[in-house]
Amino acid sequence: MGKRLAGVLFILIIAAGIGIACRSYLFRQRAVYSLESVSGGNPASSDDSEKITWQLISDAQSKEDAEEIAAMYGVTFLEYLDGAALYETEEDPLEVIRRGEEQGYPQMWVNSERIAY
Repeated sequence: MGKRLAGVLFILIIAAGIGIACRSYLFRQRAVYSLESVSGGNPASSDDSEKITWQLISDAQSKEDAEEIAAMYGVTFLEYLDGAALYETEEDPLEVIRRGEEQGYPQMWVNSERIAY
């Protein structure tokens, strides 16, 4: 009976792991799709009073390093804390990231918040 219970528990754990992996993959795909669908341009009002800004993050060794990365990318440096730097831009964030990849700059990511549901 003990081996049977252990087998059932093993199968449940494996199934749960596969389910979590699939959900995570689908979430990332949906997040990228959503970002691409809204970032085709800066949807500002006619008087430009409501500009959308995007936050980006990167690894950095120091505050000075983070400021250099901001200058490379042409984004605004906001904050540095424990090896991570926070930036802001009004440009399409995916275009900023692509431009950096093409130039060989240090890697940058969109700062996004994940919500479990």
